[in-house]
Amino acid sequence: MKRPVSICFVLVLTIGVSACTKGRSVTVSTSSGSATVTQSRDNQTTTVTTKEGTFTAGKGAVDPASLGVPVYPGAQPSEGGSIAASGPHGGGQIVTLKTSDPFDKVYDYYKSQMPKNGETTKTEAGGAATAIFKIGSDQNGTVVMLQGQSGATTIMIEKFATAK
Repeated sequence: MKRPVSICFVLVLTIGVSACTKGRSVTVSTSSGSATVTQSRDNQTTTVTTKEGTFTAGKGAVDPASLGVPVYPGAQPSEGGSIAASGPHGGGQIVTLKTSDPFDKVYDYYKSQMPKNGETTKTEAGGAATAIFKIGSDQNGTVVMLQGQSGATTIMIEKFATAK
């Protein structure tokens, strides 16, 4: 139970301090350790560093091209951008992209780009569609999830690794 409380504390700290740290760093000390919160000069990205690891969120926190899978041509980062976290037990990166292209077109692209056995799920119901592709293992891999509705598609790419 201690870890979820620590994570919640760091997230609350990030939100609370981010309003006053534009372009600078602030270190906060508590009985369980210290956290350094750094916000980019453009107020788009916040990084929290503790003894447990580093958490970065916001626009540009993750370069989609670094995740090891193709990025759909013309897809743009979503509002809020991306998240990256690392620590002694591993880490991960998530980026969310959007395109006005319909689900079927984006799905066909990823179907042709991903390994043949990479598709794990595809569902369509009530005008919404979802597909999931996975590369690697449950400890070290990449997941691409597509969600389409109303002629637009959201692409979430997650790369993760568990430390050995």
